[in-house]
Amino acid sequence: MAVVIALLAATAAFAQGAPTTVKAPRFTNDTTPTFEWSGATEPNPSSGIREYTVEIWKSDDSAKVRGPYTVPHGTDPHTWTLPDAHAFGGSGEDDGEYHIRVWTCDAAGNASAGFGSCTFLLDTQAPVLSNGRPTGWGGSVQPILADFTDDCSGLDKSRTEPKQAHNGVSWDVDMRYLGGLPTYNDGDKHITIGKLMTGWYCDGEWTFTMIAYDRAGNKSNELVWKLNVDATPPTAPGEPVAGKVRDDGKWYINTLRPTFRWAASSDPKAPYDHSPGSGLRDYWFQFGSGKPDDQTDDWVSALVNQAGILPTPAVETQQLTPLADLPLVAGVEYSARVKAYDNLGNCSTWVDPLIIYDPHPPTLPGTPITTTPTTDKTPVWKWAGSTDAISGIDLYHIQIRREGSASWDVFDALLDIPDALAPGEQVWEQALQLEDGKYEIQVQAVDVAGNYSAWSGIGAVEIDATPPGAPAIGALNPGYNISSVTLKWNPVDDGDNVITYVLQWAKDAGFSG
Repeated sequence: MAVVIALLAATAAFAQGAPTTVKAPRFTNDTTPTFEWSGATEPNPSSGIREYTVEIWKSDDSAKVRGPYTVPHGTDPHTWTLPDAHAFGGSGEDDGEYHIRVWTCDAAGNASAGFGSCTFLLDTQAPVLSNGRPTGWGGSVQPILADFTDDCSGLDKSRTEPKQAHNGVSWDVDMRYLGGLPTYNDGDKHITIGKLMTGWYCDGEWTFTMIAYDRAGNKSNELVWKLNVDATPPTAPGEPVAGKVRDDGKWYINTLRPTFRWAASSDPKAPYDHSPGSGLRDYWFQFGSGKPDDQTDDWVSALVNQAGILPTPAVETQQLTPLADLPLVAGVEYSARVKAYDNLGNCSTWVDPLIIYDPHPPTLPGTPITTTPTTDKTPVWKWAGSTDAISGIDLYHIQIRREGSASWDVFDALLDIPDALAPGEQVWEQALQLEDGKYEIQVQAVDVAGNYSAWSGIGAVEIDATPPGAPAIGALNPGYNISSVTLKWNPVDDGDNVITYVLQWAKDAGFSG
């Protein structure tokens, strides 16, 4: 009896040691996970390790959820997989953190006093990506962002996969161009993820795709969104002008409330995929004296400084008229400038011609004169030219009527001349052929700014291009061959014209004078 008691005491004294290392995937989506343990001991005298007892508990030790399982001893390290019959649910109902406990048992039935263990987290549900951005329209440097949600294992940041496509070509985002924004960590559960592209996007439509993984290896939905990049400014508007241009390129106005006009801008299409730009948003117009350089937008002394001018749809020319008269001074050089903005704020350069206020009419031109009467149906007229001290003479307004008529309906046209302050005597040969008769003419000077002089004095001409009728010579008196010859013919009437007769004779049929 004493021997038996001593043997039992020795057996108890040399009970097995629990495994020193137990391994499990820290995060797993496997509903039948595989575990590994090693380092179980059997002190001498020993009956040998026969098996292991395995149990799975919630990580807070509140409940045992699987086991106990009896696992025969094999090799060291030893692996074991949770039986299919006891698999965890795959719909998220069993997701959570657990730990596995492993005891060592010998052939005599002794179990280790302690157990080896490790913790694992089961996560069977895929994370969700949403709110991919930016969308719509954007500039050429953009962060690729999306919202990540995973309520269990959290983000595996090393496996975020952003892709991009443009003009039908797709490729991975070049990691060399990924900056550090935003910041996020492994295990984040509700976080904005993405990368700041430090490279430049060309204009056009871009498609972005993002996939993320949680730490258990679950793959998110594939999130796809589009962005139209527009980093190109609108085309420069035309020169904002008013009035009329002189030959030297300066513009002249004759009103304190001029209407400015410029060729409309457009927002160009992308050069590669020809997708439309973001669209023309508005114009910024300025007018005044003392214009700053084109790198400076602030023009303190501007008489007109109006931003946000909405473009008129489907027109080639934009117009702007001030709401009130401007305090303009005659002869002063003013500048107008305008630039265009698209809907992303890209703007064109300033465009700025000179504009000069000229309210004064030209001086009175001289009375037109020509040879009269004349047989020339296209007479050449001359008159003393007008002068204009600011914008210069641009053209003459010429009118012709029949004498005694109240309407200048024979000729009414404009004669363009080279712009000049004092163009001197004017010579004009009309192209219109006049019928016989008496005519009157008047001229009026117009300067570049559009001011009209008074009408000149009235000139006159009589056109008589029709010859008088031929006289009929009467019969000679008898004896014409022995005495002086007396010739008689009928008189010819030609209105107010003085008739001169030219007499010719000849011995033979031909007239030699």
